Amino acid sequence: LQLPIYLFAAAEMLDMPPESGESQYFFVSSAGRFKRHRMPGAGITAERDLFDQALETIADGVDAGFFAPHPGEPQCTWCDFRAVCDVRIDTIMQRKAEDPRATAYAAMKELQ
Repeated sequence: LQLPIYLFAAAEMLDMPPESGESQYFFVSSAGRFKRHRMPGAGITAERDLFDQALETIADGVDAGFFAPHPGEPQCTWCDFRAVCDVRIDTIMQRKAEDPRATAYAAMKELQ
């Protein structure tokens, strides 16, 4: 969500349509081979409904006190916060899966 947020914010600040811009993620290490990942504004705006749905799901979860910090494997293996994450995160998230508020979070995996 980071790149679309930046694109929409910059377009708003510059008073221009987001379709005319582009977001880029720069890999700044040899591990990422110093590549750039480009996301054209036209592609991002074409998926605006999915973007809005994901943001609404996250905001509603926060409002309801539901926090689901669990991207799952393989993301957890390289997550920068793994060292401070509760070692029981898998168990915690399994319990949260039965919470009705978790349904919306689970549905976000299908938004791709």
